[in-house]
Amino acid sequence: MLKELVYTRDNLLKRIYKFMDNVNTLEELFNKNKMNMDGYSKQIKGQVDFLRTSVQNPLVENVMEIGFNGGHSSELFLETNSNINVISFDICGYNCVRVGKNFIDKKFPGRHTLIKGNSLESVPKYASDHDIKFDVIFIDGGHAYDIVKGDIMNCKRLAHKDTLVILDDTVKDTSMVRHWNNGPNKAWEEAKSWNLISEIGYSDYELGRGQSWGNYIL
Repeated sequence: MLKELVYTRDNLLKRIYKFMDNVNTLEELFNKNKMNMDGYSKQIKGQVDFLRTSVQNPLVENVMEIGFNGGHSSELFLETNSNINVISFDICGYNCVRVGKNFIDKKFPGRHTLIKGNSLESVPKYASDHDIKFDVIFIDGGHAYDIVKGDIMNCKRLAHKDTLVILDDTVKDTSMVRHWNNGPNKAWEEAKSWNLISEIGYSDYELGRGQSWGNYIL
């Protein structure tokens, strides 16, 4: 049974890879192959506009994200600014990660790095092993409170005083909150109360979809 599952998955991926040269975006690739995706950044125009603006500054060079999934936000960052490099941290538990990474590497060779593992472990290790500060940090990983809290705290080591830190899936309007917002909402508000984050702004886009952003207080 295991061999059959592996064989089926590998055949599916081979079939998808054949489409890569004939599509321009990840969204087109996933739609053509009927790969259902959870919520992702390119679904929301307001968020797309904000994320584009966040990396358009010519001084932005290094972008970090927690949560690669299908690669949509990495694609958005990389296509917006040809001078930046993106490093993504993801647990890599789904086929879409493999597909997205292959597409990103074909479209933006040498500009993206994917680090596999639990972000609560991989981000601190990366911070210890590398002397780098990121200009933009986009946190969109696990939504459980302890995970979001840990991600916010761990990313501080990789930030400078002007780093823009964005936390996905916070929603302020209580009528629009869904269960997956509870962890991000609580962790973000605590980070503010602990003087870890200075909030610049937030947006509620639709039911269960929003984000908050600010700077680390260093």
